[in-house]
Amino acid sequence: MLLLEPLYDHFRDTHEAADELTDGLREHLVETATVYAMGGASKRLAGAVARRLGFEHADLDGVQQAPRTVILVAERIRRIGPVDAAIARLLHAGADRIFIVTPLAEAAVAREVDDRADVFVALRRAPRLGMVARWYDQWTMPAEPTIERREPRLTPMVAAV
Repeated sequence: MLLLEPLYDHFRDTHEAADELTDGLREHLVETATVYAMGGASKRLAGAVARRLGFEHADLDGVQQAPRTVILVAERIRRIGPVDAAIARLLHAGADRIFIVTPLAEAAVAREVDDRADVFVALRRAPRLGMVARWYDQWTMPAEPTIERREPRLTPMVAAV
């Protein structure tokens, strides 16, 4: 497991976290990869990492065929279940090498992720993470997806005969 620990325990913003993740990944990459976000809250960070590396960014939900090397980006990792599900989906789609990167990981779970990933980069780890905003000087919750609300469909009443 690659654990990078600077002098302070927080990030200025998501851009700084993406820069540090990219720096941690560069030494392990020998070929191009596709970057996937683990969950909706991680899409912004995964997109930033993909742009910095010059790689394609794709949606994990729609993956049918994965390239040989994939990078799975998570805003934070607190439980092993979602990681296992994402790894299984990528292996089933044909991935050979899976890199998992996150700015924040709970210590106990980080050890489990390290056993499963080919490369695991965690910038900060703690026994309990708490709220993500605690780890950033400037962090706002990603926008909620808009839910299209439909008007209820009225059916005509049928008179009893």
